[in-house]
Amino acid sequence: MDTFKPVIYETVYGDVISPPYDTLTEKDIEELKDNPYNILNLSGHSEEESRKKMQGWIDSGILKNFEKKSLVILRQRYSENGSFFERLGVIGVIDISLEENKLLEHENVIPDYVKQRKEHIMKLGAQTEPVFTIVDSIKLHSILWEIMEKKGCAKSYEEPKGTWNDICIVHEQEYIDKIAADLRDQTGIIADGHHRYKAMNEILRETSGLWKNMLVYVTSIKSDATRIGEVHRIFEPWDGIYDDLSKFYDFQRFNEDGKIPAPAFISKENALILQKKESRNDYEDVYLIDDFLRIGRAKNEDFKLEYTSSLDKLNEEIENNGKKAAIIMPVWDKDKFYEIVRGGKLLPAKSTYFYPKIPSGIAFYIMDKIECHCSSGGRAADS
Repeated sequence: MDTFKPVIYETVYGDVISPPYDTLTEKDIEELKDNPYNILNLSGHSEEESRKKMQGWIDSGILKNFEKKSLVILRQRYSENGSFFERLGVIGVIDISLEENKLLEHENVIPDYVKQRKEHIMKLGAQTEPVFTIVDSIKLHSILWEIMEKKGCAKSYEEPKGTWNDICIVHEQEYIDKIAADLRDQTGIIADGHHRYKAMNEILRETSGLWKNMLVYVTSIKSDATRIGEVHRIFEPWDGIYDDLSKFYDFQRFNEDGKIPAPAFISKENALILQKKESRNDYEDVYLIDDFLRIGRAKNEDFKLEYTSSLDKLNEEIENNGKKAAIIMPVWDKDKFYEIVRGGKLLPAKSTYFYPKIPSGIAFYIMDKIECHCSSGGRAADS
């Protein structure tokens, strides 16, 4: 990991940062954009307009551009089920043209999402959200905690509601060296940001390696505050769906009150507990369910798959739309996840929901002049 010149919000605090874009509904976007300085207001414009608006925010003091190359420590504090959690990580850049900086991916991507991320980065000439990366470090949390305590710095943002994000800009070489030493031999695994990672690698190729630094957030998978949630699937049933489901699972109706055990199939008419066929016991549920849904996609050219990490949102969708059905995914086990990824296997797209997420706009990385000024078409412009 290397240092960069961070750009952060300086004088405006309320609703200026945003959850990651792919977690937002149209209503969320509309409400966030009501604040004229929200990070989302930098997208949806031409390249010239986007960059002019961002520079205007810097010139007027809304954003502060730090001249010293630094790392940014991010502390996230939140409560869940009556317990308090605190996670610390660090934001910096890595040179993705170097083989030793290649990150391990754990799930497939959706090409349209890669295209969207790439267009946004190229138009703005900046990265506004780091790729969320995990390492197997025992010491990282304590190193970052000690540095924050010694510096006594913390600018706080609440995003989402109930999660406080405290940042600390670190430019002192002794602290940078201490962080770098802990991360030096670590292998980074992408927790969230596969589409941005793919987008940045495409940009690297299209600019002949001139734009090579990628913004990353690194934390430890050892932390109890690094959580892996499930991503449930919502779709419209197809003819013969129960016969197709029976190729993978035995199932029985769930007739009790309370939370249905996962994995489960639910619709307005049915709530079914799924049990793997004996012949399928060697396969993880996430792969079986993906194979099952492929059948639906093959039978229906208009098949559309939606994703949500919220059971409330899932149940609301089923209740309000009688044509919808859903698969409730099982809870992730950290050790099982790590075993799969270290074994080199890729999960289907949208298989995990690592949280808390890293808000978009918590720290910007504007492309250095020593790299390039690139047009959105991908050609490196003269500098």
